[in-house]
Amino acid sequence: MKVFDVLLDEELDLLFENGDFVIGESTGQHIEELLLLSKGSLRASPLLGADIERLKNEDAYFAEVKADMQEALETDGLKVNSISFNEKLHINAEYV
Repeated sequence: MKVFDVLLDEELDLLFENGDFVIGESTGQHIEELLLLSKGSLRASPLLGADIERLKNEDAYFAEVKADMQEALETDGLKVNSISFNEKLHINAEYV
Protein backbone atom coordinates (compact mmCIF):
# COMPACT_ATOMS: atom_id res chain seq x y z
CA MET A 1 0.00 0.00 0.00
CA LYS A 2 1.37 3.41 -0.93
CA VAL A 3 1.19 6.14 1.67
CA PHE A 4 1.13 9.84 0.74
CA ASP A 5 2.05 12.70 3.06
CA VAL A 6 3.77 16.08 3.15
CA LEU A 7 7.39 15.47 2.12
CA LEU A 8 10.51 16.60 3.95
CA ASP A 9 13.94 17.53 2.61
CA GLU A 10 17.25 15.84 3.54
CA GLU A 11 17.41 17.88 6.76
CA LEU A 12 13.85 16.85 7.71
CA ASP A 13 12.43 20.32 7.06
CA LEU A 14 9.17 20.78 5.16
CA LEU A 15 9.69 20.61 1.41
CA PHE A 16 8.16 23.48 -0.57
CA GLU A 17 7.69 23.91 -4.30
CA ASN A 18 6.19 27.03 -5.85
CA GLY A 19 5.30 28.29 -2.37
CA ASP A 20 3.30 25.19 -1.36
CA PHE A 21 3.90 21.93 0.46
CA VAL A 22 5.08 19.01 -1.66
CA ILE A 23 2.90 15.91 -1.32
CA GLY A 24 4.19 12.52 -2.39
CA GLU A 25 4.75 8.86 -1.58
CA SER A 26 6.22 8.91 1.91
CA THR A 27 6.86 5.34 3.09
CA GLY A 28 10.66 5.78 3.00
CA GLN A 29 10.36 9.08 4.84
CA HIS A 30 8.20 7.49 7.56
CA ILE A 31 10.72 4.66 7.97
CA GLU A 32 13.57 7.16 8.37
CA GLU A 33 11.65 9.16 10.97
CA LEU A 34 10.75 6.04 12.96
CA LEU A 35 14.35 4.88 13.01
CA LEU A 36 15.70 8.26 14.10
CA LEU A 37 13.18 8.71 16.93
CA SER A 38 14.24 7.85 20.46
CA LYS A 39 11.74 6.09 22.68
CA GLY A 40 9.90 8.73 24.67
CA SER A 41 10.15 11.38 21.92
CA LEU A 42 6.47 11.15 20.98
CA ARG A 43 4.02 11.88 23.76
CA ALA A 44 1.23 9.95 22.01
CA SER A 45 3.43 6.86 21.45
CA PRO A 46 6.23 6.91 24.02
CA LEU A 47 7.48 3.41 23.18
CA LEU A 48 7.84 4.15 19.45
CA GLY A 49 11.32 4.70 18.06
CA ALA A 50 14.55 2.82 17.32
CA ASP A 51 17.19 5.50 18.03
CA ILE A 52 19.59 4.24 15.36
CA GLU A 53 22.04 6.98 16.31
CA ARG A 54 23.16 4.41 18.91
CA LEU A 55 24.97 2.61 16.08
CA LYS A 56 27.56 5.39 16.19
CA ASN A 57 28.39 4.27 19.72
CA GLU A 58 30.93 1.47 19.66
CA ASP A 59 29.07 -0.28 22.50
CA ALA A 60 25.90 -0.70 20.42
CA TYR A 61 25.30 -4.04 18.74
CA PHE A 62 23.51 -4.19 15.40
CA ALA A 63 21.36 -7.18 16.45
CA GLU A 64 20.02 -5.21 19.42
CA VAL A 65 19.34 -2.09 17.36
CA LYS A 66 17.84 -4.21 14.55
CA ALA A 67 15.28 -5.65 16.97
CA ASP A 68 14.29 -2.12 18.03
CA MET A 69 14.05 -1.06 14.36
CA GLN A 70 11.77 -3.97 13.51
CA GLU A 71 9.58 -3.31 16.55
CA ALA A 72 9.23 0.40 15.73
CA LEU A 73 8.35 -0.27 12.08
CA GLU A 74 5.83 -3.01 12.89
CA THR A 75 4.23 -0.86 15.60
CA ASP A 76 3.58 1.79 12.95
CA GLY A 77 1.86 -0.77 10.69
CA LEU A 78 4.71 -1.75 8.37
CA LYS A 79 5.37 -5.32 7.26
CA VAL A 80 9.14 -5.76 7.54
CA ASN A 81 10.54 -8.13 4.93
CA SER A 82 14.21 -7.61 5.76
CA ILE A 83 16.71 -5.38 7.55
CA SER A 84 20.41 -5.67 6.76
CA PHE A 85 23.54 -3.63 7.21
CA ASN A 86 26.46 -3.92 4.79
CA GLU A 87 28.18 -0.52 5.08
CA LYS A 88 24.69 0.94 4.48
CA LEU A 89 21.38 0.20 6.14
CA HIS A 90 18.92 -1.59 3.85
CA ILE A 91 15.28 -1.95 4.82
CA ASN A 92 12.57 -3.67 2.81
CA ALA A 93 9.22 -2.80 4.41
CA GLU A 94 5.78 -1.70 3.31
CA TYR A 95 2.53 -0.57 4.83
CA VAL A 96 -0.16 -3.25 4.73
